[in-house]
Amino acid sequence: MEKSIWHDDPVLAPLLTAVRADTDAAGLLLSGSRGAGVHHDKSDYDVEWVLTDKAFDLRWERGEPLHMRQLPIDPRLDVTYTCIRELARIAARAGWELPAYTTAIVLYDQNGYLTRVLREMVAMPADRANADVVTWFMPTYMPSIAPSRHGGTEMCWESNYKPVSPSCISYACSLRWSNAGHPITTTFRHS
Repeated sequence: MEKSIWHDDPVLAPLLTAVRADTDAAGLLLSGSRGAGVHHDKSDYDVEWVLTDKAFDLRWERGEPLHMRQLPIDPRLDVTYTCIRELARIAARAGWELPAYTTAIVLYDQNGYLTRVLREMVAMPADRANADVVTWFMPTYMPSIAPSRHGGTEMCWESNYKPVSPSCISYACSLRWSNAGHPITTTFRHS
């Protein structure tokens, strides 16, 4: 695992030491504004303490908190406990919480599982991208050209996903459609 600038951060260093010493820890993620690189001096530290599945289940069964704000280590730490199984479910489901993980940084990964599941979160098969565009993106953001509103509209969605790093993805998507015989192409870019 590459060493990031965050390993020497005075707020994260004590937490990293604690996570590495925890035999139930599978890893540690930095997300939020700091993980995305858009933080300022007063931004909090959104971190996920990734436990083994068994340790997470035991914590849940005992009724221990899964979210702790303002830890004694530093009040800027906002820690949530999770496990590899829960992260894998988020990756498979591709639900509302997924974007928060696309810019997350792996600070510690006990056995490589955490890095692997984050890579799954930022990779989307072309058939899934196409389905999401037709069923979610188009009706939400471009209702005037959505197929459900224009029965004769022919559309083709092309996706080109290019991972920039394990924690960031860049993509360009083109939408081509023909309405009344007039071809139109729209390109969306996100980095």
